[in-house]
This record gives sequence, structure tokens and C-alpha cells, in this order.
Amino acid sequence: MAFLNPWDDPQNTSYQIIQSFTAFFSGGMWGRGLANSQEKLHYLPEVHTDFIASVVGEELGFLGVTVVVAAFVFFVSRGYRIAQRAVDPTGFFLAIGCTTLIGLQALINLCVVTGLVPTKGLPLPFISHGGSALLVVFMACGFLLSVSRESLYLKDGDEERPWLRRWAR
Repeated sequence: MAFLNPWDDPQNTSYQIIQSFTAFFSGGMWGRGLANSQEKLHYLPEVHTDFIASVVGEELGFLGVTVVVAAFVFFVSRGYRIAQRAVDPTGFFLAIGCTTLIGLQALINLCVVTGLVPTKGLPLPFISHGGSALLVVFMACGFLLSVSRESLYLKDGDEERPWLRRWAR
């Protein structure tokens, strides 16, 4: 349980989270500037996947992390709006699932790098270096775009959606 008190074992089990805190702290409000991070130079392990938000915090500061969080909030709100406007139940549940997948993955990653939950190994969607995780995120975005495209052809009031009333109760 190194995340509960990382200062108990700073050289072994808590090394990653302490280096993450150091990166956030050294970034301050405005950051050190792009490509000026010191923690990514062999101090913070797995910086390109799990702890990329720490490097964003160091290079772009609190303002940069706030922009990243705002972008994920915007993405999730638009994804749920796409789900609300879906023409059939399949599109509705597909949009809800894809949006929740990406939003929850981002939330867990941001909680890990700030020390709120233990390290899970989840990359930050769209930002972290990744192979299969990035492929799954892009596939989920493709599904969202498909559901959104189908709902563009319907005008408000053209078609009743009785299945939506049943699930909205």
C-alpha cells in the first residue's frame, strides 16, 4: 500500500509515485517549457506510458494539466450527448460504453499519477505511447463517430424514440 504513505519506502515501492510528485511540483503553475523535463531523463520509470501526465505537469505546469483534464471532460460530455441522440438502442449503448471506457481510463490514469489510487498500468488515452491500448481508443472513437453520423440524418421531432423513454425512467 505504497500509495497511502509513499514516504515509508521512497527507494523501493514508492519510487514511481514520489518521482511523479517531484515532476508535478517542479512544474509549478506555468511549467518548465516543452522538452525541458528533468524527470523523464531516467528518474521517472515508464514515463512514456503510465506517468505521461506527470511530464505534462512538469513541462506545461498546472495550466497544461488543467487543459488536458478539460479536454477529457469535453470529450466525455460530447460522447454522452452522442449517446443521447442515438437512433437505436445499439448505438446508445455503444456510445455510452466507448465514452465510459475512455473517460474512466483517463480518470484512473490521472488518479494514479497524483497518488490517489495504486499504480494500475493504464496509459492516458490519446497522449501516452501505446500499441494495443491506443488502437482500442481509436476504434472506440470510430464507433462514436459512426453513431454520431447516423443521428445527423434525423431532425428533432421527426422520429419518436420509445426505447430511449424506456431507459430514461
